[in-house]
Amino acid sequence: VCECILAYHRACYKLDEARSLLNNPFTNTIVNGMDQINVHLIGIRENFLADLSDALYHQGHIVAGNDDDLMSYYFDTKLDPPFRSLPTCAPSQEVNYVVVGRKTKLDDPALQYAQETGLHIESYPKFIAHYAQDKQRIVIAGGEERYAIAKLVLKILKHLDRPCDHIVDIPSLRVKTVMLSDAPVLLIVSDMEPASPADPQEVTAHTAQMQTLADASPKAGTIIYCAEDPTGQAVGAKDRVDVKQISYTTPPHIKRTDHVRLETPYGEICVMFTNALTIAAAQRVLHELAVTEEEFYKALAVLQ
Repeated sequence: VCECILAYHRACYKLDEARSLLNNPFTNTIVNGMDQINVHLIGIRENFLADLSDALYHQGHIVAGNDDDLMSYYFDTKLDPPFRSLPTCAPSQEVNYVVVGRKTKLDDPALQYAQETGLHIESYPKFIAHYAQDKQRIVIAGGEERYAIAKLVLKILKHLDRPCDHIVDIPSLRVKTVMLSDAPVLLIVSDMEPASPADPQEVTAHTAQMQTLADASPKAGTIIYCAEDPTGQAVGAKDRVDVKQISYTTPPHIKRTDHVRLETPYGEICVMFTNALTIAAAQRVLHELAVTEEEFYKALAVLQ
């Protein structure tokens, strides 16, 4: 049984950023797409920051950055790849935001320069949270199946021509890790690694992390969880003020070596997913995005 906890909500992306978002003013220039901003990314070669810089550049913003080699980059459409090195790693005084990558060290020269000169510094998660503060946010967390769930959700939405931004790292999906647009929905796959069932302390710590994530769900949010998983049940079934709880279980099916025959209200369909729980989880998430049960199963059948 896969450990699968899905938290769907509208107001927080990173747990340690939740409170600060309420008190930290942010000019919504990225969201409304009206004004051009100047962004410097420290750690621009990191997987997510590289795709973030590309997304911002194609939205018309000024993008520069640096990495451990102490070189800076700026985008130029005449080049391939569309950036080239600059002689200095220091952010320009004209930047609106200095975005810091996950692997940036405290002694990074560009970071120290930004601190000394009083430039506005944002962590990567906080910058994304601000960017998507007016979007519906789906955070998929739990075990390894979280990747399969996210992949299925994105495939169904694409098939139904429903726009959706995402921040995911699923190599088999063959999409950029960061996709930003004016889509009303943002899907994020949590990077919290699942616990080993053989290590009780690790399971306890992982469950506590999941409880923190679930507790951060705001009013009018929704938590979707697997009722067959002990961690999912412990976290998802907990009562929270004005937070809707939706559980899912294994749907009726016949499992084969490389596929599943799924019994649905619209007839039996053959799907190439070997875990029926993945399908049930994706269906519950998509239902919260106004995808009907009929639309889901018809799309699922066609995608096979």
